[in-house]
Amino acid sequence: MTHAGRTGCALVVLGAVVAVAWLARRAPEPTPEVGLDDGGPRTVAAPPAELRPFGAVVAAPSRTPRRTITSTGLAYRIRDPAGRPIAGARANVRMHGFLGIEPGHASDAAGALNARVTYDAGAAKEGGRATVAIVHPAFRVRELPLPMDEARDPRPIDVVLDPGETLEGTLVAPMTELRGAELVARRLDPDRPPPRGFDELGETAGGLDRVRVRLLPDDRGRFVVPGLAPGEWIVSLECGCLSPPTFHPDVWDAARRLVRLPSEPITPDPRGRRVAFTVSSRGVPVAGATVTIPGRRGRIVVRTSERGVTGGSMVIPVSPVVAEVAAPGFAPTRVDLEEGTSDVERAVELTAAPDRDTDPMPTLPRAQVLLRRIVGARGSPPNVSLRLLDPEGRVTPILVGWINPDDAVLFDGPVPTATVLTVHVDAPMVDGTYTFEAGDATTGIARATWDGLPFAELPTLVLPTPATAAGSPAGAADDGGRPK
Repeated sequence: MTHAGRTGCALVVLGAVVAVAWLARRAPEPTPEVGLDDGGPRTVAAPPAELRPFGAVVAAPSRTPRRTITSTGLAYRIRDPAGRPIAGARANVRMHGFLGIEPGHASDAAGALNARVTYDAGAAKEGGRATVAIVHPAFRVRELPLPMDEARDPRPIDVVLDPGETLEGTLVAPMTELRGAELVARRLDPDRPPPRGFDELGETAGGLDRVRVRLLPDDRGRFVVPGLAPGEWIVSLECGCLSPPTFHPDVWDAARRLVRLPSEPITPDPRGRRVAFTVSSRGVPVAGATVTIPGRRGRIVVRTSERGVTGGSMVIPVSPVVAEVAAPGFAPTRVDLEEGTSDVERAVELTAAPDRDTDPMPTLPRAQVLLRRIVGARGSPPNVSLRLLDPEGRVTPILVGWINPDDAVLFDGPVPTATVLTVHVDAPMVDGTYTFEAGDATTGIARATWDGLPFAELPTLVLPTPATAAGSPAGAADDGGRPK
C-alpha cells in the first residue's frame, strides 16, 4: 500500500472514532409524555440515542402528531326524587379523545361520584360536544355536559335520577339459536329521528332510553332490562355480523314484539333452522337456479352459485314449509320440508324443459326508496298496509323488502312498522309526484310525497290514530302467540 493510501485509511478510522465519541456525549432531547400529577402536560427526558456503526444508513424518524393531554374533574351527588342517595351510579363519558377515568366512576353509599377524566384536548376540541351519562340499572339515564378543564376539586353537582321501567321476558329458544343475530330493544318516539342504521350501537350519550339495549338472557332464556324510559319499545332481531344470515320474514316476525312500558313480561320466539340446497341436473350443477320459500308474512328468494349451491345462510321457520326451485330451461320443482329444528341440507334434481325460460328471481327494479319507519302517534300496530300512488292517483305495484343480486327478502301484504324498509317500484315510472300512503281507517292514514327520483329517503310516517282497536290495548301482556 502507498503512503497516500495508508494516510487515507488513518483519516477514515480517526473520523469514525470522533463520530462515535460525539454521539455518546450528545445530550438527549426532551420528549413530551403524559403526566397526571397536575392535570396538565409535563416533559421528561428521552432515552439516549442508539449508537450505530459509522456510515450506517439511518431512517428518518416518523413524524406523529403531538397530543396535548389534560384532565378534568367530575363531582356529582346522585339522588332519587325523594332525596335518598343512590349508590352504584356510573359515569359513561362520550367524547372524542377520551383516554380514561380514575380512580373509579361509580357513586358510593352517600351518592357521591368523584372522578377525573383524562383526554386529548386537541381531539376533544375538534370532536364537538362532550357529554357524560349517569347510568344506574334501576333508573333512567341522565345526560349532562362534560365539564372541561375543571380545577382539582370541582364543586359537586346535584343530579336526580328518575326511576326507570323494566323490560323482561323469556326467549322461547336459547340465544345460541339466533345464529349471528341478537335481540335488540329500541325506543319508539315519533318526535325523535330514528338511528341511521347499525353504526349507532350500544349506549350513546342519550343512554338506554334513546337508541338500543342489548338483551342478554340467562341460560333459561330469561332476560331483565331495567332502567328504561316509559313509552313504546320494539324488540326485534338485528344482525351486526359481517355475513348476516337471511332471515325468513316469518322468523323475523315471530321474534318481534311491540311493547309499551310498563308492561307484563313478553315471550319472543326466535326459533329457526338453517337450510341449504344443492341444485343439479344429471349430475351437473345448475347455476342461477332460484329457491323460493313462501310463508305467512312473506318470502325469501335465493339464487344458486356456479357450483349449484345456495349456502347455509337461510334461516327458515321450524314449521313445515314448501320450497319452490326453478331455473330457465328446467321444469319447476317443489320440495317439502317437514317440521323440525335441525338444520337441513337438501339435494334437488331438475328435469330439462327447453320451452321454459322464465326466471322468478326478483331483479333490481326501476327505482327504490328508503322508508325510515312507520309508527303510531300513541301505540303502533305491528303491521300496516302500504301503498304507492302515481301522479294520477293509481296504485303502483311495489316490492317491500331487501333485494340483492343473489337473494331477496320480501314482505307480502301488510308491512312491519317501526323498522327501516326498502320500497322497490315494480312498474314503469312516469314523470310527476308520487304519494306513499300507510295505514287504514283503524290506524288513520299517514302520507309522504316522492318526486320519483331513485334512491330517495322518506321521513318517518306517523299514524294519527292510537292502535287499540286492532288488538289488545297498548301495554297489555304479550302471550307470545301461544294458544289459549
